[in-house]
This record gives sequence, structure tokens and C-alpha cells, in this order.
Amino acid sequence: MPKKIFFILLIVVIALLNTSAVFAESIQQDEIQPLCIPNGYYLLASNCLEMGPSAYISDMSEMGLYFPQRELPSQVSLYVGQELEYAYARSTVESLRIFNTAQAAYEGDNPSQTWEPGQVYVSIEDSEHIGGKIVYMINPGAWVRWDEVSLSVHPSKFGGQEFFEVPEINFGWTVYYAYTYREPTYDSDYKTGYYRDKYEFVQIYDTYETENGRWIMIGPDEWLDARTVGQVYMDIEKPEGITDDRWIMINLFEQTVAVYENNELIYATLTATGIDKYMTRPGLFKIEEKKEDTYMAGTFEEDRSDYYFLENVPWSLYFDERRALHAAYWHDGLGVKRSHGCVNLSPGDARWIYEWAELGDWVYVWDPSGQTEVDEDLFHLFDQDN
Repeated sequence: MPKKIFFILLIVVIALLNTSAVFAESIQQDEIQPLCIPNGYYLLASNCLEMGPSAYISDMSEMGLYFPQRELPSQVSLYVGQELEYAYARSTVESLRIFNTAQAAYEGDNPSQTWEPGQVYVSIEDSEHIGGKIVYMINPGAWVRWDEVSLSVHPSKFGGQEFFEVPEINFGWTVYYAYTYREPTYDSDYKTGYYRDKYEFVQIYDTYETENGRWIMIGPDEWLDARTVGQVYMDIEKPEGITDDRWIMINLFEQTVAVYENNELIYATLTATGIDKYMTRPGLFKIEEKKEDTYMAGTFEEDRSDYYFLENVPWSLYFDERRALHAAYWHDGLGVKRSHGCVNLSPGDARWIYEWAELGDWVYVWDPSGQTEVDEDLFHLFDQDN
């Protein structure tokens, strides 16, 4: 081999060896990092890169969403699902007839009174079988016929949550059967294939505003239209004017009730407040009267077309003249407005709040959307009770 070529090859080899040494030294100095192992609890090593799954899980954990998902520190009230003292019946005729005796009710002649037409519910205290038919005693000396009432009255079994610790994120309950979406849009291509039943408890990890409304994230890549959920907000300060550490907060927009003690949330549930025509009045009130059992009747309209009569309404807390928080055994439509101004609750929720409440406790009624009118002329009194 010619000496010239030999020396050229020698120089190249030396150069390559020097380059490799410098590169190796560079690698050691820069410390190339592996990807972090996904854990979601910020236990990331200092010599790994937070990318891919680890970054996704960490982003979710910052919203309060862990894998597996954590349950809130709460339980359903023990009163939920308990049997009420009475069975109830709904009038199926325009004017319910009342008879003095069981036999008179069976014969259907000479009623002692005829009640005003309207939404009428009675409580059943006893019954008798006569001639193959059943007549019902609603009060001593007051009987109704089998063909004028229906016993298909099923009080709601829904129950809110009693909290042992204050939750860190918002939560709520679905008020309708609703499909979920992978993105905050009603585009059918983004349907998850899953749905949430009515009254399903959900945690809310994120919100997103669109031109068509607000969406909430209730799980990994799982969104619901916010209008399908009654939410409880956790970033709430004590309302101005409340001078102690106990109060009940009624959210007219979300249709939720939250109970606070020692300035901390201890109970929350869905409600049904007054429809727009008979709105529940916003403001700050105090519990004025407690009634374990009462009847309610009334009307707003001059022609009395909206008349109602409700026997033996349990667990009532009056806070704004004749407006009250109370159990509503006659419907299971919580989470939407439907009352004459009162704050309807499931029987289990109503009892829990009734047992907790004391005369003089604060009741704060508000509408965070600002949609509820505050014109006092709209809040005229009931004919009797609500």
C-alpha cells in the first residue's frame, strides 16, 4: 500500500475515534431521558419525560379525575327509600265525593261533601271490602270509592348525598336519560355509545362553553350537555347577610339544594321549585315553622283552575311566609321546575333536612343565571298553603 494512502486512512480512523468519544461524552452529559411511567399521582422521576399516557393521566389528575375514578366522601341518606306513614291515592274524577260511612261509599248515594275540582291527593288510613269492591277511609268518617281514586302514587326513591368531607370538585345528578359524547358536541360521530340514567350521580371535572350552550366532562373523554345535570357548585362563598355557620342554599337555576354546617357542605340533593308563573322568590330567609305533617291546598288563578289539595304532606320547613321545603310524594320529577313556589324534595331528602334543621336557620334562595325575576308583584301569596 502506498504510504500516502496509508497515512490518509490513519488520519480518518483517528478522526472517527475522536468523534465517537465526543458523541459519547455528549450523550452522557445530556442524559437522554426515558418516558415516565403513567401514574397520575405526581410520582414522576426526575430523569424521565412526561409525555404520552403519563402526560394525559397527569392532566386528568389536575382536574380531580384519577384512574380508577375516586368516589366522593359521601353516602346516600339512610332515610331514602323508607316507607312513609301513609299510602296515598289520587282523585281520578273531576270532583271527588266524600261519604260518611263505608256502606254509603259503596252505594254511592248522598255524599256528605263534594270536593273542588283540581289536583287532589288523599292519604289512605283504612279500607273495607264490600260486595267485591274496596272503599277507602281517608279520615275518620270520610270514605271514598274505588272507582274515584287511583292508588298508583309512588313517592320518589331518589336521595341526595350526605358528606363526611368537603368535595374538591363540582358534582350533580342527571335529570334526564342522556347519551354521552367524546367531545362537547351533539355531532353523532362523537357519541360514546353509553348513556346516563335519570338521577345518576356524576362528578364534574371540566366545563366547556360552546355557541349552543355549556358542556361538562363527567369522565375520561365523556361529555354531557350541562342542561341534563343539576349541579352543586363547590366554589361558593357564604352568602352576604348570613351571620352564623348554618344555612340551606337553594339554586333555582340548577334546581339543587345544599346544606351547610360549620361553613362546610354536609348535604346536597335535587329539588323542584316554582315554575315561572309561580316562581320561588329569591332572597335570604329564615326557617319560621316546622311541621312534621300537614295538608296543603291553594290556587293562584281567579277561576281556580290550578286548585290543588294535598293531604298529609311530610317534613315541611316554612321559610318565606307560606313557601316551604317539603316532601313531594305526588311526583318524581326532581331537577326541573314544577311547583307553585315551594321547594319540593324526595321524602328521604326532606326528612334528612327536616331532622337537621332548626328554627331560625338561614335559607338562601338564588339564581346564578340571573334569569329569575325579582319583581315583588310576581310573588303574591297563596290562597292557603303550597
